[in-house]
Amino acid sequence: MILQERLLLLVALALITSGCAGTGYEAAPSATDSETYASPKAGYEEVSEGPILLRYEGRGSEVYVSGEFNNWSSSADPMREVEPGVFETEIELKSGTYRYMFIVDGSWITDPENPETVPDGRGGRNSVLRVR
Repeated sequence: MILQERLLLLVALALITSGCAGTGYEAAPSATDSETYASPKAGYEEVSEGPILLRYEGRGSEVYVSGEFNNWSSSADPMREVEPGVFETEIELKSGTYRYMFIVDGSWITDPENPETVPDGRGGRNSVLRVR
């Protein structure tokens, strides 16, 4: 019995230290318990509804996020630079699937860290964020 309990403890510790119990999401150092952190490295597979912290890492001086959640506004959701080359913004989202893009210094780009994209109907692609 003690061996079985130790094994369960080791498995639990491995899951915790690997980042959110094997869901593919990274733990967010700046996220609180009431936030869901959508890290680019997390793959944006699926996050829970509520405040979503979106993150862009790359070159740029002015970065916005635009998508179905803000009627594709190019100025409604500016991202703030939290450290050199790292931009974040928090958006309140309900359950659903949302197409989005980043606008970096005026250029529309898909999320470079999110492999899930869909055709935009004009020959390009949009990134996809799933909220449960």
